[in-house]
Amino acid sequence: MDASELTEGMTCFQVLYPDSSMSRPIVVTYEFSGTKTLDGSGDLVYLFKYLPAFTYPDDEERSAADAAPVMLTQEQLDMLSIDELIAELKAVAGRA
Repeated sequence: MDASELTEGMTCFQVLYPDSSMSRPIVVTYEFSGTKTLDGSGDLVYLFKYLPAFTYPDDEERSAADAAPVMLTQEQLDMLSIDELIAELKAVAGRA
């Protein structure tokens, strides 16, 4: 996904593989929160809120308040849109 495609509030995905066979994907979900310029360096970073796969009812308030944003530079952006995620998962199915 190109940075120009990001809109605030957009749901984005990362696909990670725990082994070299790349046959067991781990899908991580984030919400794009915006950008920020870092003090000192002036680098632009992209802010994402991690959306856990599940939470327990008593954890919701605490986890939302305590969660630090995930900050990525343009070079680190490896987020996928829902359409790109579907294509990636179809590729995984083809490898199985």
